[in-house]
Amino acid sequence: MKKIVLTIILASFIFLIGILTVVSQTVVFSEDFESIVPPALPVGWTQEKTSGAVLINWETLSGGHAGNPSSAYNGTSYNAMFQYQSSNGESTIFISPEIDLSDIIKPELRFGHAQDIWFAAEEDWDQLRVYYKRGENSSWVMMEEYLYPVTDW
Repeated sequence: MKKIVLTIILASFIFLIGILTVVSQTVVFSEDFESIVPPALPVGWTQEKTSGAVLINWETLSGGHAGNPSSAYNGTSYNAMFQYQSSNGESTIFISPEIDLSDIIKPELRFGHAQDIWFAAEEDWDQLRVYYKRGENSSWVMMEEYLYPVTDW
């Protein structure tokens, strides 16, 4: 009798862990940039100039500027890219469509990222800052920043 009860409890525990694993890995938003024709952007994505003399648009292509990196993330066809050779501090926010996280307990952001050195002086290196906001009328909050070269995905 003890063996049957233990087996049922163990089977129930394994089933519960399986359910928790599936729930914890729910993807609520994904964009691979494959369903567009470059240099277009996916539907719903917008851009907002934050600094610099001109609006420099994000665009889609395969790989990075001057072939660094040589291909898109995951070896697929396209990726988003922001590139403008200047020392004027141009910056444009690339904004995804709104993502509903109301039912998500611990959201996680994953993305491929590369920023190769295009000029030797450190003050001219590219930088990436990732922001979020809780609603249309709230302020942007910085989540992470990447200040140093990342030469490959």
